[in-house]
Order: sequence, then structure tokens, then C-alpha cells
Amino acid sequence: MPTKKVTRTKKTVKENLVEKKLTEMVDDNAAKTEKVSTQKSKKQFPWWGLISLVLILVFASILLYEYNKDFRNNVVNLANSTGVIKMNKVDSGNSKPVEKSPINLTIVYNKDDANQKAAIDQYVKNIETNLPNTKANATLVDKNEQQAKDIIAKLGAKYIPIFTTDESIKKHPLYPQFSEAILEKDGLMAFVAEGMEYLELPPIGDARTVGNPNNAKVTIMEYVSLSCHYCNEMQPIIAKVLDKYPNDVAWIYKNYDRGGIDQVLNGAVECAADQGRVEQMVNAMFSQQTDIFAAAQGASAEQGIYDQISIAAKAAGANPAKVLACTKEGTYNEKIQKQTAEGQEYGVMGTPGFFINGKFLGGAVSEADFMKIIDDELNKKK
Repeated sequence: MPTKKVTRTKKTVKENLVEKKLTEMVDDNAAKTEKVSTQKSKKQFPWWGLISLVLILVFASILLYEYNKDFRNNVVNLANSTGVIKMNKVDSGNSKPVEKSPINLTIVYNKDDANQKAAIDQYVKNIETNLPNTKANATLVDKNEQQAKDIIAKLGAKYIPIFTTDESIKKHPLYPQFSEAILEKDGLMAFVAEGMEYLELPPIGDARTVGNPNNAKVTIMEYVSLSCHYCNEMQPIIAKVLDKYPNDVAWIYKNYDRGGIDQVLNGAVECAADQGRVEQMVNAMFSQQTDIFAAAQGASAEQGIYDQISIAAKAAGANPAKVLACTKEGTYNEKIQKQTAEGQEYGVMGTPGFFINGKFLGGAVSEADFMKIIDDELNKKK
């Protein structure tokens, strides 16, 4: 299915422990792997033993053919891979062709953008490759055609390409597994996909800002999770950009709640921002991220997190008592959830999610790459 890429956000071991304790969302049945090392024998390789084993496996696979065709094919592949014997898949002649399940797609795109066309072709190919016995029937519609305009209006789409489908999708055997990736609105069904061209951009709204977005040559709007490891990695880079270009670059802070302790941590930043310390509080919280995770593992996890917030507020130059009281009240919970929903509406499915002068960048990048993006945007304004 065409799904969001993303970059999406890896978690540290401590992050996983925190979410296990606070949200019980960690899979307790995670598979354990074990490495087994063997030493090669100095004796002559037992070719006859290998041949015997292969023949036994082949014979067993043929007996099981009617019961499990996949098992047979796996053994055939094993036999072929040894190089000892070669055999072709045998068809008894009684098997019937498997009927393919159709998925009908109407895709809105920009026909003048070759990159979009190439990405769409790959998406469609991936559908048929990754979903067994599936035939994808794709119809492409340019964004300027009336049909495309109607789809955009009904979905309230913020970006293209848009992948819509019809009732055929519900007949697909695997529909229950990917139904959550389908948005149904005003009689249309659309897959969640990565945006390549934005029809409109997220508004600044009530976001906290550093610098003046109205006068800046470059605006960096960032959807941030305070428990996100990659957001933490990017924060020093953001700070360097703001220090280097104090008059030309503005940073727009948007909350993104990934669950767990995010709402509390992001709420603390909002509370410190009331005292004009948004950037300082974000920096302090990220510098204490490891300590916050550790505190959240204790028997008094909630109090441990509040203690860390107080420490961060003091380091940020804010009043710890006021920040803590505001955080405990959940003053900004509704704002955090609205900004998170807004980010998802604009295709932000993980953190960090950046809009740099309207161009989306998902995930962490190197300092050199990020600085190049900023410098390129600044050069366009000269």
C-alpha cells in the first residue's frame, strides 16, 4: 500500500521501557533471537550425506505437495541452492489459476512532475508485489481536472498525490490488516500516503515562535515530541541555525503527541513558553531526556517526571513552581492534541516533522545536510 515513509521515529531502549510502564503498549511477546556459531570441520565435506539429505527433503516435499504447496516450494529452493541437483517446480496439472483480487485506484497527481509519476508507478508496483494475488488498477487524474478538484475538496486534502479507492478494497482478503490506513470521508476512501506537493501549508496559528516568521527569509516549522530521540538529535542543529541567522530564520514550535509521557512533557514546554522561555525549555528538556526516562521507571514515576520538569524549568530560566502548577493542571492538553491532529492532517506521521519554507522534511538529517537546506533557501531570497 502507499504508506507514509517516514523516517519515521526510532526509540531508545529507555523510551521503550517508559512506554511499557506508562502505556503498556510494548509487545511482551517480542521474539528473542539467539546467535549460534559453528566451526567448519577440517574433514572432507560429506557430499554424499548432503545429497542424501536433499533427496529425502525433495521426496518429503512431493508427498506433502497436496497439503502444503508453500512448503514444497521452499524445499525446492533449498535443493536448488545447494548446487548439487537442479529441479523445476512440478505442476500436477490439476491446480486452478488463483483469481487475483482487484484494487481500483484513482490517483490525483501533478502530471507535469516526473518525480510524482515515478513515485506513483513504484507505489502501484509495490501493491502487486507485497500483496499476494493482487491486481492494482490505477487511473491517474491531473490536479487541474474537475474530477481531481472534486476529490481534493471532498477530502479537504492538503497535499498530493492522493490515492483513492472504492468498494473493491473491502473485498480484498487482507483488507482487515490495512483498513486503518484508509481514510473515509464524504463517500470517498483514500490511503494515507506521503505528500510530495503541498496544496496548502500548516498555519502558524497559536504556535510558539522564536524570531519573527512574518519577516524571516526562512521559516522552520517543526512538529516536536519531547520523548523523541531524533528530535533530541536535531535540537542542537536548530539552535545553531538560529544563532547563525538570528534575523533571517524563524523557528515555529508545534506540539506532537506520540503517546506515553509526551502530553506531560510538551505541556511543560507550553507552560514555560508563557514566561517567554520556549526555546530554553525545549533545550533543557532534551538535555535531561535520559534522566526523564530513568525517573519514569521508578515506583514514583509521576513524581519523578514532575521533579525533572522542575529542574528543566529552573535551567531554562523559568519559574519552576508556575511551570509545574500549569503542567499538572493540563492547561495545554487540548492545544497539544489539536496540533498533533493538524500535523497528521498535513502528512506528519512521525517526529521530527519539518516544513522549511513550505517544503516537508520528515525525520532527522545530518547537520551538514540541514545547513545546506537552510543556506539554499536563504540564497533564493537574495
